[in-house]
Amino acid sequence: MKKQTLVRIIVCVLILAMLVPLVACTQPNVNNGETTTEPKEDEVTTTTGGNVTQVTDAPVIPDDVKYQDKVVRTLYWSDVEHNEFDIEAADGDDVNNALWTRNSNVEDRLGVELAWVGEKGNAQNIGTFKNKLKAIHDGTDSEEYHMFATYSLTAASASVDGYFKNLTGDDCEYLDFSREWWPKNLIKQITFGDNLYFASGDISLNTLYMMYVCYVNMTILSQHQLQNPQELVASGDWTYDKFFEMCENIYQAADGNSSGSKAVGDTFAYMTRTIHADPWFYGTGAVICEYNSQGKLTVSKSMKSDAVADTIKKLQHLFYETNDGIYTKDKVYHQREFGNGRLLFMTDRARVSFKVLATIDNPNLDFVIVPCPKYAAGSKTSYSTVIGNPFTFYGILERCKDPTMASAVMEYYAYQNYKVVTPVVYERTLKGKYVNDPVSRQMYDIIKSNLVFDIGRMFSDQLGDCQSLFRNAIATDKAANWKKDVEGAAENTDKLCAKIQAILEKSGS
Repeated sequence: MKKQTLVRIIVCVLILAMLVPLVACTQPNVNNGETTTEPKEDEVTTTTGGNVTQVTDAPVIPDDVKYQDKVVRTLYWSDVEHNEFDIEAADGDDVNNALWTRNSNVEDRLGVELAWVGEKGNAQNIGTFKNKLKAIHDGTDSEEYHMFATYSLTAASASVDGYFKNLTGDDCEYLDFSREWWPKNLIKQITFGDNLYFASGDISLNTLYMMYVCYVNMTILSQHQLQNPQELVASGDWTYDKFFEMCENIYQAADGNSSGSKAVGDTFAYMTRTIHADPWFYGTGAVICEYNSQGKLTVSKSMKSDAVADTIKKLQHLFYETNDGIYTKDKVYHQREFGNGRLLFMTDRARVSFKVLATIDNPNLDFVIVPCPKYAAGSKTSYSTVIGNPFTFYGILERCKDPTMASAVMEYYAYQNYKVVTPVVYERTLKGKYVNDPVSRQMYDIIKSNLVFDIGRMFSDQLGDCQSLFRNAIATDKAANWKKDVEGAAENTDKLCAKIQAILEKSGS
């Protein structure tokens, strides 16, 4: 038996007790001798106390709610990285088949026709999508629209412009944000007073694809006789200090590198750039914005924490004072370099496992998955999983003539995504196809159970782009006065927070 295989078996045994409650949530249900892997129609799986899985007969939408061939038109961002919207037919692809089934189930159950209208709307096309929203809102677009599905940062901006309906209003009666498919920590973050203008969760498969994870090259790990981080996760000791300790003395110059200085193509412990450094901020437990004791949205006190300042120093030391780490400012090199076996660690989204790594012809690539490390050790602190921005927020347009019908469609669509699509994307694809060891599959349960959402991140474009403060601090070798930088930005950001809060708490009342 290979040494690495034996180590993985031992690790699996070590962490099994810790993971049993999480695994239980994904096991098949056995009823009258029949095994099923998902609830029956309009049955909802609920979790009590985080440990016990139950199935209750709770109709998602009342049985008598049915619409007679009504067309429900949704404006969606057509340049989404992974399609989650219109599927013309089942085509043999697992995910596409699940999406097609979801759409068919919604149409059949509610008696509607789902119509999709695409408009470019990614990070480079926010303005284009907002122009379309404005035309709909102003009545200059001749089509009748009901719902929207848009890039996450666009939703925040357009809600301030008044383009969206309050989803908790009486005319959106079928939306129930206490359900499992609406993450409670997300809904809490984006609710202003009693008003909620957009939502996500299981309704968007991209929330799963965009989860940040830590990839570990097992070949380099073995060569340097380092401990498997999966063991450290189990004990609560997969921390920043341990990560940086394991990064020491990994650097190796490539055969063709005679320059005497590190360069892309050499072997490193870790490589990253700009947005992909965000997990280091959230792993400290910090967020950009929070509500103070008076209920006012402000820059969070955690932004100025010693943990964040210390993390910046640790990253700067790795990138600029050693050869073991490298920060690349212009291009996404780290995905290719990890795929070619030249990095010990990579922090990036789960999608990289199939979008990049599975497409690189490197049969010797042997990697495992763990959560991104956390700042402090111990069982009382959780691992934090930040979501990359390219996921989808859904909602109902302010000019929608039948928001009650739209709310029924949105709720049942979210439920069908939870029931039909999530198991395929999460269990069969991320965990089933694109990791090769059983422990990594269990690590995904820890990763998914610790999603972190931050109102300051989602509204960053309206709040002076505070999320760039951390990115900019580690993009240079100059010593950062972190607390001073945060205090300098906070005065303006707090004013913008107050403005946004006043608009969104009032407009839905």
